[in-house]
Amino acid sequence: MKHCTWLGVATCAAALSLAAAGDWPSYLGPNGDFSEASGAGLLDDMTKARLAWESEETKIGFGKAHTGAGKSGVGKDFLGLPPGGEASPIVAGGLVVQAYFAPRGDVWDATVEKRMGAAFEKHVWLVAADDVVIAMDAATGKTKWKQVFEDKGINTGAGKRGGWAVTPCAAKVARRSAAEAPATESRATPDGMVFSLGTTGRIYALDLATGKLLWESSIGERHKQLEAEKAKALAERRIANISRPYGMLLVVDGVLLVPDWGWGLLGIEPATGKTLWHLDKGSREMILSGYNAPCPVRIKDKSYVACVNMKGDLRLIEPKTGRILWTVPLKCEHLTQPVATAEHLLVFEPNPTYSGEPGAKPGEANRYGVLAAYRFDEGGATRDWVLPGEHIHELHLDGGAGRRVIPRDGLVYYLCWGKKGKERRRRLLIIREKDGAVLKAQEVGVDHFYLWGDRLITVSDLQHRPRAANAEIWQLHTTDPGDFRALGKGWHINNPQNRIHLATGGYEVPVFEAFADGLMFCRVMGGIRCYDLRAAAK
Repeated sequence: MKHCTWLGVATCAAALSLAAAGDWPSYLGPNGDFSEASGAGLLDDMTKARLAWESEETKIGFGKAHTGAGKSGVGKDFLGLPPGGEASPIVAGGLVVQAYFAPRGDVWDATVEKRMGAAFEKHVWLVAADDVVIAMDAATGKTKWKQVFEDKGINTGAGKRGGWAVTPCAAKVARRSAAEAPATESRATPDGMVFSLGTTGRIYALDLATGKLLWESSIGERHKQLEAEKAKALAERRIANISRPYGMLLVVDGVLLVPDWGWGLLGIEPATGKTLWHLDKGSREMILSGYNAPCPVRIKDKSYVACVNMKGDLRLIEPKTGRILWTVPLKCEHLTQPVATAEHLLVFEPNPTYSGEPGAKPGEANRYGVLAAYRFDEGGATRDWVLPGEHIHELHLDGGAGRRVIPRDGLVYYLCWGKKGKERRRRLLIIREKDGAVLKAQEVGVDHFYLWGDRLITVSDLQHRPRAANAEIWQLHTTDPGDFRALGKGWHINNPQNRIHLATGGYEVPVFEAFADGLMFCRVMGGIRCYDLRAAAK
């Protein structure tokens, strides 16, 4: 085994078994709630993570840049790459799948060129783009297939906010509709498929194993608007104006759920690309915030999704029909998806005692909340418990990655703020789900965490990637609220000397790492890296 000279991270020998039988098939993970139940035994020191592979593909591009990138450029931190969007990787069927865009053509933004002069980076500001979906072997990083949809995309530019951020999903679904299946079959045999939403609102359905295009559809009227905006942007030599191109794809109960980039949601037949239903502004329904995803829900033996919009209207929707069964107004800003357990929907309500820092503007009180648990069925939802107002949750946009709530094994893990005198301090809470009892409240100087295998992993900052090593630190912890403690040393992920691992990310919609069977899959500048986090065999 050879060792890197940076951060003490070892490189795995080629013979090491890295079969990834588990999946992380969507932004929300295998259970639709950011959790996984492998029980994998992980390391007790993050600096001992072993680099398994780097992807063959090195031109995926970067996610977010920084404020003022159109004035000062993106610079050496971005390794000469163009933007590629802010989708997260997923894992399915032994493959790591990444969606991105690749700027193309001979038309660039003339206004940025004029502003930047000699510092202008033409490849960063090309107006048109290809939509791309690539799959890599999860054991080796070798490219299995790559689909390039030439000139069907647009470049959303480089900056802190506003970049295209739509994570694809993979699922086993019927290749034929029920009407097409023979009379002797109730449904066609499920096969693995990948679904991706491109930068102009095209929906691509691909065979998971081969990458073959099975069908292409669109989100409808918004797609037509984006195509018109692309044509205008090319004529005017400027980056296209594309509003809130965020979202996550998900398959629930055999229906593909796709955001319409206008607060609405579409139900798509996976076999054909046919739109089954569309909940949108035309029907006076704001279904999603644009920054969140539908939440898969099981009631008895039936599947539903719970959706919440930015005003906090919580709804239960039937995936097959798009029928809204009920609506509960939570009455606060709600940019994250609800999370379901067998007993509860975990959501946020207005904080009864905290309305913001001194000098907060009128109407900002609903930007801070508290965690609440609702019991639910097909007939409605009622609050079961709510945390005290001292546990302050930042609901608004800059809350970013810290908005995630992760339930597992009867416990709920999440980050909030606590007040100490006049200061706000970040807390990690571990809560007993059945009654809302706080079992552990630990002050932590982090903005994000993962719950993988038998470890909780805190991350100091995901939203401002790329940052120097002292700004993104990964730390392992135990998961037991009765024995919660840090393990080993902190892993400084971005090394400022040789920049071997330079993570890329998103701001409004963070880029998250995927996890399967003890392996962590990270999006870095230009490609993907896989780390083996498994404890060494005894």
